[in-house]
Amino acid sequence: MADSAPTSALGMENWFSTTLSSACGATDTTLDVSAVPAPTEGYLVLDPNNTSKREVVHYTSTGSGTVILAGTGNRGLDGTSAQGHAQGVTVVMNYTASNYKNVGNFTVGGT
Repeated sequence: MADSAPTSALGMENWFSTTLSSACGATDTTLDVSAVPAPTEGYLVLDPNNTSKREVVHYTSTGSGTVILAGTGNRGLDGTSAQGHAQGVTVVMNYTASNYKNVGNFTVGGT
């Protein structure tokens, strides 16, 4: 899938971890999370410790308890597949291939 082009808001937050506060389907572009990352744009990994369910997504904005993807092309990145995930699944901000491709666009948030 083709990821949307990152903007100057692309960021990284050290040690960010949360969970899905509700289940999501493979084509959902709004993900409900227990905590929202500080950067308003970035890459998240859903279910990072499950090799068959791991998914990299690029979110382009945040809301109250949500991360928002610009479209379904922002799901299933870096060799992962867009798929459904259960409520309570771990969501982390880890470095991925997409982070390195876009390192020139990063801002730093959190500690």
